Amino acid sequence: MEFVRGFVDNKLIGAVMLAKHAVRGLKKGGSMIFTSGINKDRPPVPGGSVVSAIAGSFSYFARALAQELAPTRVNIVSPGWVDTPVWDELVGEAKSGYFAAMAGRVPAGKVAAPADVAPAYLYLMGNDFMTGETIHIDGGQRLV
Repeated sequence: MEFVRGFVDNKLIGAVMLAKHAVRGLKKGGSMIFTSGINKDRPPVPGGSVVSAIAGSFSYFARALAQELAPTRVNIVSPGWVDTPVWDELVGEAKSGYFAAMAGRVPAGKVAAPADVAPAYLYLMGNDFMTGETIHIDGGQRLV
């Protein structure tokens, strides 16, 4: 339970606190973007239910917050696997095997690089008519 509480505090409560304090500094009609993830759509492993629940909660959080903070826009980017240093810490040398297996399964044929995901954030920042939405940028990972 200590791990679960820490994870909830870090991911969900952290986002709530960020929204609470960031909105004061955003210009009217500004943009707030949170990151969810593929775990809500494709739970990765047995025991991943808490991670899935937290990731899934972000879409509902954004929808409600977009109404509360309007005209400030609130959206979510939900990436699939992205090759970042966190994977080195999580799986170490097994990363290349995990990534090769995932690349062979997803329709895009690869695991994303940060540069593959960044345009979704830029789009949401620049589109002043999009709020309360989730953009999935996962190379089709939700489909497999």
